[in-house]
Amino acid sequence: AFSDLEGYIELALSSKVDTSKQVAEDLLRFAQNLRSSNASAQESGSHSNKEWQSRLRAYIFAVKLNHKILAEYVDLQDEWLPEWAELVTEWKSTLSMNSSI
Repeated sequence: AFSDLEGYIELALSSKVDTSKQVAEDLLRFAQNLRSSNASAQESGSHSNKEWQSRLRAYIFAVKLNHKILAEYVDLQDEWLPEWAELVTEWKSTLSMNSSI
């Protein structure tokens, strides 16, 4: 889970090497891909409850990773901050899934 990796992420972001911003951008790219591949809009057909929960955890992990990095690299927010509409869509999807279970 995110909490297991949080210390390592902080260590990577706090390093003062020249490539730390590149590492941050690579992690942001990873988070974006993880978010988009696990978004509810990507669902095709019905999934089991277990698979849906797994996708939701991956999506939440990606959002947490994104915000952790952007808190450290504020100058990257314009390019990498997720749109609020995307987050609201996922939230609504989660509510509808919870009510159907």
